[in-house]
Amino acid sequence: DVSVIDARLARIYSWLGDWAAVAALKRYAASGPELDRMRFLAANAPVRSGPDSVMVALEPNEMAGLGRIELTIGRATMQADINPNIEGLVLPSSPEVTGEAQQFGMHDSASVAVVFGARIGAMRLTNVPARLSPAARPAIGLDVLAALTPTFDEGSHLLTLRQHAVAPSA
Repeated sequence: DVSVIDARLARIYSWLGDWAAVAALKRYAASGPELDRMRFLAANAPVRSGPDSVMVALEPNEMAGLGRIELTIGRATMQADINPNIEGLVLPSSPEVTGEAQQFGMHDSASVAVVFGARIGAMRLTNVPARLSPAARPAIGLDVLAALTPTFDEGSHLLTLRQHAVAPSA
């Protein structure tokens, strides 16, 4: 079924950050707010900037054992669980966060949004897909971290993020 294939392609393209390809899928049945967000991201591509690599504290947590990192949105700093079951950011819809986001409408009891700027250590991310909800516990999906070639060092409680992929050593 073409719609199933397009839904899977949409997920792959969004992980790759190719929002124009997601928006071009003919049979992908995105909701109104999600479609509006896709179009926004296709016209305003996410960007990352900062040093070539950064190491940040990785606190243990109960969420799939991946850990928790410090995330800054505007002036709001929060501890965000790394959650492999979500995409983008999940954030509380506090005034500090909503003031730093473009909201496109509601879907599944959360506001579909794009956060204009987020920071993990010295790494800066712009135009990050997000869902905002009053009772949300801050979380970050692996799709956000994947583009930063993460290395988890549980022993040292550190997460290393990189601007560019590093070839594995032999």
